[in-house]
Amino acid sequence: MEWLSFDPFLVQIYDIVGPTWTADMRRAALPTLQRAPPANHPGVTPRTATYAWLEDGHIPNTPIARLIELITNLKVRGLDASEALQIASYSYGGHVATHYDSVSESFKN
Repeated sequence: MEWLSFDPFLVQIYDIVGPTWTADMRRAALPTLQRAPPANHPGVTPRTATYAWLEDGHIPNTPIARLIELITNLKVRGLDASEALQIASYSYGGHVATHYDSVSESFKN
């Protein structure tokens, strides 16, 4: 962990997800990878990445959401806490053009 600032308090934490967890997440995401949908904005080029969204139970023996909670003290598990973990895969020469991220309707108040 590296202390970057005391006011505001800011730290950078290294090596949180090791090679075993990375391999577990890749194995879990592979069957559900889908090409990114086209952006619905004028002038935006297509995206060539593929994505998968995983819930906690989809990644056996890899409690990444719990680890994030312990590190950040934020609630990220459960239906009302956060969206699923997004796994992205970029092919050689692939790209994701400028686009707008959005929040699903279920998270809007």
